Amino acid sequence: MLNKILGAFLVLLTVLGIWLYTQESRPDAAPSNAPSSSPAQSVPSSNPASTPVPTRAINRIRGYVGGEKMGFVQNPRVQKILADTYGIEFQADRRGSVEMVTTEPLEGIDVLWPGSQSQSELYARSGRARLDEEVLFVSPIVIYSWDLVQTALTAKGIVSEESGIYYVVNMSSLLSAVTNRTKWGDLGVPQLFGSIKVAFTDPRRSNSGAQYLALSGTVLSGNDSLGLTELSTVTPQLRRMVEHLGLLQSSSGELFNQYLKQGVGAFPLVAGYENQIIEFAVANPAFAAQIQQKLRLLYPRPTVWSNHPMIALTPVGRRLITALKDPAIQAIAWSEHGLRTEKAAIDPSATPGISGIPPPLPAIAPKTPPAVF
Repeated sequence: MLNKILGAFLVLLTVLGIWLYTQESRPDAAPSNAPSSSPAQSVPSSNPASTPVPTRAINRIRGYVGGEKMGFVQNPRVQKILADTYGIEFQADRRGSVEMVTTEPLEGIDVLWPGSQSQSELYARSGRARLDEEVLFVSPIVIYSWDLVQTALTAKGIVSEESGIYYVVNMSSLLSAVTNRTKWGDLGVPQLFGSIKVAFTDPRRSNSGAQYLALSGTVLSGNDSLGLTELSTVTPQLRRMVEHLGLLQSSSGELFNQYLKQGVGAFPLVAGYENQIIEFAVANPAFAAQIQQKLRLLYPRPTVWSNHPMIALTPVGRRLITALKDPAIQAIAWSEHGLRTEKAAIDPSATPGISGIPPPLPAIAPKTPPAVF
């Protein structure tokens, strides 16, 4: 009899426990330790964490980008504006400007961002589809050097300082010294090994190398522009310039990093983009004194503008072009990365991070036809 009573009691406890669990698990049930309230008496919570916040859908856009712009696209401030204002996450893969428009596979790629309109025209000649294109920034081709090299070049009448800006005023003499394998000792820099050379990227893969080689061909030809006829006359000299360098880098960003890390002994003269030294100076203010004292930024006369056209291959790629024209993003491009915009062209005196940056350059060589490349 006692066992039956205990069994019934246990069954009752189990049923009661199940009932209590279901009551406390109801979505509309009030906490057991809180006073009950009718719907008319309830008030919304003032805790922001408990208030649902609408989230913006993010479009992931993938593209190939020239190395000189990787710092810009990876800038956290740029990424935040793209995400918060435009719902865009830009996943950029570094590629040489030439290879991205000629040999790289484009499956899953929304945009191409080479360093020149010449590469854009190469892409157009391939017959592959594109939806839109727009030049977002410009940057001139420059030559990076060091104080002792600049001093020697100035003594030879190859470089001239004008209002704190260094110009290569005799490009033909510099190129003649390179193609004739003139020794550094003959130039007055005996501490440097070997003959004079200007390092540049692989012109088959990278825009900065292609643009510098085209500029060199224009100067060597003695003409105002470099066409196929002029190219045939200077090809032997251009070939000597390339062969003189040995292994070529495919990225202007990588070549610039080597210039900084390995110094004057390995890289006395390097062709690249103007924006690279500005970006470095802004990101490394502790090196400002060394930059001013040791590094030299030489502007060839003439030089060439490298436009940076973004090519949209998909509708979301077109959205990225629109987003990158945002005034806040354009301001960051110049102030932190030295990429010239319309604002920089209007006010070139507002140079970030480094002195010796000229206003818009008057001596600009014509754009080389794509057929030459």
